[in-house]
Amino acid sequence: MTTTEFNILASEISEWNWEMFFKAAKKLGKQFNDRTWRFLKAEALAISMQTASNYSAEYIDDLGYDLIMNGTRIEVKTQETAFCKNLDTRSLRIKNTMGDKQSFPKTFDYLIIASTEPPYQAAMTTWEIVNLNKKFTKDAITAKIPKKHLLFLTETDGMKLSQTSSESYELKDNIRDSISKWVERIE
Repeated sequence: MTTTEFNILASEISEWNWEMFFKAAKKLGKQFNDRTWRFLKAEALAISMQTASNYSAEYIDDLGYDLIMNGTRIEVKTQETAFCKNLDTRSLRIKNTMGDKQSFPKTFDYLIIASTEPPYQAAMTTWEIVNLNKKFTKDAITAKIPKKHLLFLTETDGMKLSQTSSESYELKDNIRDSISKWVERIE
């Protein structure tokens, strides 16, 4: 994809309902921070992002990418504080390698990075930039992306959320209840 195509795609993505996405992240809070629940946090946030896109991006959760939009593969990385004060990203865990440090195949075209705590910010970059900034660790590939290689999808100082309801949304409890009901139906 050319720079122009990247800018057009980024412009479309910047029109997503980011406020709804960040409200979902805020409501989710730290419910799934425990080790055994972390995979569900990524699932809930990716589904929230699909919804924020008004379903123009489909949540796929395939090997190496999360969303597909008009044939374009998009990886999503969310982190409580994804950006530093200077707007570079913090270290992002791009891929678990399980000790395989041999390669970093191109499994996505673009990366969306979003902070799930204030300041609520989102940006995107290309696989090529991630590849240039990758670092192999013992069990992962990480990357810190400089601000100059990010295109912000939200205001750089963060999105201000409108008042959210004080109603509690305990997704973790709902999942446990659903599992219990499922098990009961097996009996």
